[in-house]
Amino acid sequence: MVGHTHEDVDQMFSRISQHLTGKSIPTLPVLQELMKASYHPTPIVSHLEGAWDYRQLSLESRISMQGHSSPHVFRFKEVAGEVVMSYKEWPYKSAPYKDVVVTELAMGFERDPVPITHVSEKGSRVIMAMRGDLRKWRDGGKVTDEEVEWWKQHLEEEGQMSHPTQPLASSFNHHRIPTQDFVNPPSLDNLRQHVRNLTKESNVSLIFLGGGGGLIFFFFGYFFLVYFFFFVQSSIFV
Repeated sequence: MVGHTHEDVDQMFSRISQHLTGKSIPTLPVLQELMKASYHPTPIVSHLEGAWDYRQLSLESRISMQGHSSPHVFRFKEVAGEVVMSYKEWPYKSAPYKDVVVTELAMGFERDPVPITHVSEKGSRVIMAMRGDLRKWRDGGKVTDEEVEWWKQHLEEEGQMSHPTQPLASSFNHHRIPTQDFVNPPSLDNLRQHVRNLTKESNVSLIFLGGGGGLIFFFFGYFFLVYFFFFVQSSIFV
């Protein structure tokens, strides 16, 4: 995504956070309804079922990537038949882009992925731990018998990996070419608070793995963790 701000997103989640403060949130439906009531216009809140296995596509490439977690701005273009990823630390007009050719890495994503058919070992451990804690939560007065039954049913469904409800990336419409490539610099106070990040320079590079391996699909990993640690676990401990 080329130069952007989080202004609208930050405002919405700030309102959601304020609305949730002090509330009892024993189940996901309760969390979803509170989120809908916290902001206008009413946000769309839904539970994503299943996941597409983009990681498996990446494993077919001989190339992985490192150093890509620090930059905040990415731009992908086709240049002379090559896929070029341009990146920079912050979306300032004065900041130059650095380029990395990622054609071979991108070739692994030319076809659509298949659904993930089983829960990972780590996910299974989380589900087992939550099942084991249900009685403790009930005895401690955090959830009722009815809510315990809801969690039993929910965890049973989570362990079966439903077919994904989210669309494939290949179905997305093409984005318009951005009209601007920068945002206004932050205030001096903010610059001082982030001086270390602003002065740190990232270097993204490709790694030739030889016999296989690939890029860990960090976007899927990110959303997976957000779901388990925010939408599932945090709702229990409120």
